[in-house]
Amino acid sequence: MVDQFTDYKMTRNYKTKKDMVEPTCEEFFKWKQMGKEVQFLRMDNAGENLKLEQRLRSKDWKLYPTIEYTARSTPQHNHKAEVSIATIVKRGRAMMIEANVPEETRYIIQHKAMETAGKLDGLIIKNINGIIKSRVEHWSGKMPSYSRYLREWGEAGVVKTKTSTTPKLADRGVTCMLVGYADNHTGDCYEMLNWNTKRIMITRDVLWLKRMYFGKFNGEIQKDKSSAVSQDDENTVDTLIHAEEGNNEINSQDEGSEKEPGIEIEPNVNTDDNEEYDENKDTNEDSYEQADSPVKRITRYGREIRSPVRLIEEIEGLLIDKVKMNPISREIVAVGAGIGGGFANTQELIPMKFKEAMAGPEKSEWIQAVAEEYQRMVKYKVFEEVERNKVPIGAKILSSTWAMKKKSNGVRRARINARGYEQVDGEHYDSANIASPVVNEASMFIILIIICMAKMETDVHDVRGAFLNG
Repeated sequence: MVDQFTDYKMTRNYKTKKDMVEPTCEEFFKWKQMGKEVQFLRMDNAGENLKLEQRLRSKDWKLYPTIEYTARSTPQHNHKAEVSIATIVKRGRAMMIEANVPEETRYIIQHKAMETAGKLDGLIIKNINGIIKSRVEHWSGKMPSYSRYLREWGEAGVVKTKTSTTPKLADRGVTCMLVGYADNHTGDCYEMLNWNTKRIMITRDVLWLKRMYFGKFNGEIQKDKSSAVSQDDENTVDTLIHAEEGNNEINSQDEGSEKEPGIEIEPNVNTDDNEEYDENKDTNEDSYEQADSPVKRITRYGREIRSPVRLIEEIEGLLIDKVKMNPISREIVAVGAGIGGGFANTQELIPMKFKEAMAGPEKSEWIQAVAEEYQRMVKYKVFEEVERNKVPIGAKILSSTWAMKKKSNGVRRARINARGYEQVDGEHYDSANIASPVVNEASMFIILIIICMAKMETDVHDVRGAFLNG
């Protein structure tokens, strides 16, 4: 469907033409509830469209747009819809070609390519009466959440499949292909196609491989062969090729030629038909490429993984036999799950509900923790009491719940939390304008490394109720 005023296109795919009747009635009814009642409906007089008119005017829907049927073989009378359909189909086909999807498999995912093409078409900017916005903004008043998390269609990503019952040596993820953006989810939820099962998984837990699922090697399209990877793998997924007796030799490629991604080559493999590998050939190379790194690690893009020279020099300066430890008269404290807690097992560290905590043997301690939390909120003026009859009309009153947790040092903490999921995006808050500042794990590693390099002394402080001061 195409809105004539904004050119915004609604793309859906159905198994048969008659399957579109009820979903279309639902869309029209929803638009009416939003104050966007359909006034005119122009279409041809095909059987499914006649059925649509009948259902719209039925007692179930009671929708009465003015129907305009076009004559046979006159697409120019409904050119917006006709041209839009052709455009979306061609864009979907172009997306599959650019993603190197083999022609024999395009029919499996062509509907997802065209659906995504329709969503991306809504992001095109349009000037209407001097107002410059995207088509979808003209139509709905806001940008869709997925517009901030766009990625290339057909990109490969590892989707986490690990569960609590997954064996330790089993695969932690499976390589899937991006085929769309999930409806009625947060913007960073993607539709990932698992080609092994032909099923689509909706997930946000994706490790992007920054390449297409189907790649071209030597002019031929090849499907991704790395169906699963370990959970510990990060940005590169490597495959080892070991040279054994009887195996074919691996010929080296010229420096400027394209390397096959995901390959690690051991230096004891013959690299030329008429030349033996000379382990002393690269004596002028940096020290980190020699005996300590006998295996050359190559990313899927064909680049060799090398550690920064400066980092190696600093690490060499931190070797235990070269560092003099200056004795200090300060206490070193290590905080962990097994220190000073006084609990039988780590199960006690899992947060509990209010009723669960009060039903246990430590009820009096939990009551004191609740009282301390309340006093902190009063002290920092976290909330202001409002009588229910003075709440503005249309305001959303959120309920709350308690989270009772015993920390690893034995301290009991009671926290009251608002049930934020009761809010509606766009009505009670703007999802594009929210933030939760946290410390990145990499930042902590950098700080600790600097401390070690500079031989600094550090202190750890715990600010109680720090989040109440934010």
